[in-house]
Amino acid sequence: MYGSTELRRELAELVNTRFKAKRQVDEHNIFVTNGAGSAVNDLILATCDAGDGVLIPSPYYGGFEPDARIVGKVHSVPVPAPQSSPHFQPSIPAFESAMQLARLHNIAIKAIIVCTPNNPTGRTIPREIIRSYLEFAKQHKLHAIVDEVYALSVFREDEAAGLAPFESVLSWENIPDPERTHIVWSFSKDFGMSGMRSAAAITYSKAVHHAMHPYAVFTAIPRAIEDALTRMLSDTDFVTSYLAENNRRINDHYEHLTKILTTAGIEYLPANAAFFLWIDLRKWVNLLAGHTAGSHVQRNDETHLLATITEPPTPTSEDTTGALPPLAPIPTNRKEELCLFEKFIDGGVYAAPGAAFASPESGWFRIVYAMDKEILEEAVGRMVKVLRQIEAESHS
Repeated sequence: MYGSTELRRELAELVNTRFKAKRQVDEHNIFVTNGAGSAVNDLILATCDAGDGVLIPSPYYGGFEPDARIVGKVHSVPVPAPQSSPHFQPSIPAFESAMQLARLHNIAIKAIIVCTPNNPTGRTIPREIIRSYLEFAKQHKLHAIVDEVYALSVFREDEAAGLAPFESVLSWENIPDPERTHIVWSFSKDFGMSGMRSAAAITYSKAVHHAMHPYAVFTAIPRAIEDALTRMLSDTDFVTSYLAENNRRINDHYEHLTKILTTAGIEYLPANAAFFLWIDLRKWVNLLAGHTAGSHVQRNDETHLLATITEPPTPTSEDTTGALPPLAPIPTNRKEELCLFEKFIDGGVYAAPGAAFASPESGWFRIVYAMDKEILEEAVGRMVKVLRQIEAESHS
């Protein structure tokens, strides 16, 4: 139910070869699911109890929250990154602070979720940062779920610009706590096959793998899809050529988009993986809020999260995932950020606001550039039209 032996063997070969696993992975380490969300869900169910919490560095992929909450009834606890962080990744003191805040709400933290290459920033997170997170997890006996769904969509490296080469956790000589470290990977992103709903959890823990077995009946994939994926992965020449061409095209579109944005005066965080960009629209969010065009939003420092909560909430029901006061401060100008999002919709273009990714700072948006260049140019043109209108109104 958790993947045919043939498919799990081919996946193990892919992981050993492409992820450069130091400790070889075999079919017994693979648990196939109908999508990465299901893999996260199954790992949450295997490692957490209802009412527990998971720490997630923010900004983060918004789907992690329902993955943890809907079935497992587990709380997502954001760990906000500092404004000055080049990778939008928080420090260990921020993890400690978030964990302490969770305790005030009687939430036992059981796991962390980390995503590299990262969604929404489109950046590989440097090894030393990921290692510090896994060392933290080991220290507190937490499980670490590492989402590597964009592992094979890394299209450039530039360490001088902070764009580190991707290194799968599986490639490390010494994983801090291998029995509590679990990888998630999916066909959806690297192979553009989201409609096939096929992914895998990769774990060295026999106990965790066994604990996921009861959920396989709900998250299995059809045998016909298993067979098709097995045949595809067995054609290693195709896999090699496809990934190379895919990354060439992503890089080509990335360069095209960044040139357009630069011409339009829109700043962005340089990326090197996946197919989206984290763009900086704080200037226009500030204009909507009536601030000076050049000023940036101010927010609470990551080490002062506890100052936002004075006492634990009073339970109002037996629902362990009922409403709680914010587990992180709500950023200044969030309302204006959503106003800009709505203006984009009215202008005929969709750009995902930072609020969708629990961004600790308002004004950042994620845009996807996996589309024809003509459509990309039209989309940016519509965005620019909205931004110029905001500028004009601010001076009227």
